[in-house]
Amino acid sequence: MSTAGQVNGALFPDQIDPERAVESRLLWMMSIYAVLHLLAIVFVALRVYTRLFKIREFGIDDAFMVCAGALGFGGGLVVLIVMGTRGGLGRHIDTLSQDEITIFFKMNFLQLVTSTLVGIACVKISIGVSLLRLIPIGWHPRVILVTIGFVVAYTIMALLSAFLYCTPLAGFWDRRIPSTCFDRNLWVFFAYFNSCSNVLTDFIFATLPISVISTLQLRRKLRYYLIYIMGLGYIAGCCGIAKAACQTIFRSNPDQTYVELNIGIIAGCAPTLGPLLRGRLGLSNRDNEENIYTQRSGVPRSTHGLPASKFGYVKAASLYEQHERDSGASHFSSQKGPCVASTSLPGHDS
Repeated sequence: MSTAGQVNGALFPDQIDPERAVESRLLWMMSIYAVLHLLAIVFVALRVYTRLFKIREFGIDDAFMVCAGALGFGGGLVVLIVMGTRGGLGRHIDTLSQDEITIFFKMNFLQLVTSTLVGIACVKISIGVSLLRLIPIGWHPRVILVTIGFVVAYTIMALLSAFLYCTPLAGFWDRRIPSTCFDRNLWVFFAYFNSCSNVLTDFIFATLPISVISTLQLRRKLRYYLIYIMGLGYIAGCCGIAKAACQTIFRSNPDQTYVELNIGIIAGCAPTLGPLLRGRLGLSNRDNEENIYTQRSGVPRSTHGLPASKFGYVKAASLYEQHERDSGASHFSSQKGPCVASTSLPGHDS
């Protein structure tokens, strides 16, 4: 444990290099953040439109993704604007006043809780629930459910570590308040663990659907499109790796920033836009050959439903199937055999 509260304006040198004091990355940082936040909002809006007006079915996974988008906007972009206008975002920390530092770390705490922790958890839960609808039988659902449980567990642990780090909590962002805080090394450990857990779950959720797609008989263009879209989850994982690497040099380079949540939202929403983009991209798979609805599973072909998951949510009709049903298209090929997989590949992440 360490004691805070003995810090005042003398923490920083009285003489600061004027050139260093005016250096700022604010415009560059806000430009990147704004573009990614707006892209994430657009993808969430397109997902909602597709689900409500193309598929006519709004599910639990969609609700979680909408929550992630709202948290990303409110706890991300809005907070960053406050940090930029009042908290010295983009400037060297040793050139800021104590009031600016306090505002910065207060907004940083809000961003940590809403965007970095709860927001990313919502993205992963949304993807997990979507994958349960895509792969509702065999060993895949068990892996998905365990992964979702792991996401919930380490997110709760991270929230507890944030809220209990300092007593009183205000000591987290205001060093002038007498407070008792845990050792910094413990905080760094929790940060590493959370980052590594995010990377692990990103790769799990990216690999599961790709492993299924590779076993299906699809037109080449559709197969490559689906693998590419689902592979966006690996980009979110790479962002997590970069974040963990930056955390190792935090003391010597405190100006690092992260865009993990927005990449996760984009990767999670992109696969659900198939019914909206399929005609434009020529991704239909209505050949006489075995199509994406067919997979070696041992489950009889049915127009009713696949076995319900523990969420009571899985339905036989996927995003693509619903779209084809509404347009009067046939659900299945004329070939005989088991059928379990759907052409919809909802959700992928961060």
